[in-house]
Amino acid sequence: MYHSTAPDNVSAIQLAGLQIGRESAHTAAGSWADDHYNTRPIYVSVERGKYTGQPLEVDTSGLTLVADLPTLVDSGANVEEEVLWWDEGAEPPALVPFLEMGEIQIFDLLNDPDVIQAAINTTGTAAVLEDIPPDRIRISEVREYIRALLTEAARQPEDFRR
Repeated sequence: MYHSTAPDNVSAIQLAGLQIGRESAHTAAGSWADDHYNTRPIYVSVERGKYTGQPLEVDTSGLTLVADLPTLVDSGANVEEEVLWWDEGAEPPALVPFLEMGEIQIFDLLNDPDVIQAAINTTGTAAVLEDIPPDRIRISEVREYIRALLTEAARQPEDFRR
């Protein structure tokens, strides 16, 4: 999976990893969900570059993933205390089997593996509620970019000497 961050944060993430509880410009609008998570989670995406910033490849194997509540709301869900609900006809197909009268308990989105997977399938994103150490994070895009520049320089050296 992938996590996007400001380019200025990359070196710190390489040293300390990704940490829960950290403020981010990307997640400020979803701060209401922190009460349900009991922290500020780390948000990850199935799609590289889904969000602006430097995409980091994150090995999430063995980590517990839960539903990305703010992105469910961005996708049309409404929040009312401990439930998310959708207008009739706007329910996400992957979540329909788990809805009762168009509603789903937030507890289930954070604890039921089948519901969590349906939510991840709906949004293409997830939340991680534990720190992710640096050895699980790769910044391969930077290496690929540098490699491409060097290859291009080797092909057209006169353009790069100016």
